[in-house]
Amino acid sequence: MRIFWLFLSLLATVEGLDTIGRVVAVEGELTAVNQNTKRNLSLNSDVYLGDLLLTGESSTGQVQFTDGMLILLIPGSAYSVDTYSKSLISSKNRFIAKLREGGVRVTTGLIAQKNPENFELNTPNATIGVRGTVFEARVFNGAVFASCSTGVIVLTNQGGTLLLGPAASAQFAMVSSKRSPPQALKTRPDALDASFFELPPGGISQEQKTTGASIKKGC
Repeated sequence: MRIFWLFLSLLATVEGLDTIGRVVAVEGELTAVNQNTKRNLSLNSDVYLGDLLLTGESSTGQVQFTDGMLILLIPGSAYSVDTYSKSLISSKNRFIAKLREGGVRVTTGLIAQKNPENFELNTPNATIGVRGTVFEARVFNGAVFASCSTGVIVLTNQGGTLLLGPAASAQFAMVSSKRSPPQALKTRPDALDASFFELPPGGISQEQKTTGASIKKGC
């Protein structure tokens, strides 16, 4: 009976929250915290607006949002989506998220493609904007590291602005503090080693995402 009432309590908590995506791959522990309630996520679990997504120290997870965007969470990550609006009126499309700890690989979807100016990934040291892209970001030892393999990203903080991407002057950067200008790096830093961003079993690659359809809300 206690389990039954616990289930009803959890159902009441998540009911009414906006579903913005679902888990498409997970290895290890992936949890979500929303309105002081913690949920264990598994394959096909819904992700809601306002969820703080957490991965264990040896765990990874991948989420696909309703606009087709993919987020890969590396071990030890804390990532939240604070604003998400996918409107039929494209000017109202908006995505604002925050990477608090760990790292992510982002393959953008329709929101960033239609309204790149309305896409923001906030980190402790800088805000990342996009122009339709694939990029990685990691918080490590007090610094933020970023790379861009497709398209362009824009790193902005109190110290200045830096463009990253194949067509820009650099593809890798480090931001040591909120006031320090983003620093271009000539080579991929150890903090962004490819081994950190390996897909969990069943994960969707960039190529698969490009040819696949976005998920429907509530799926």
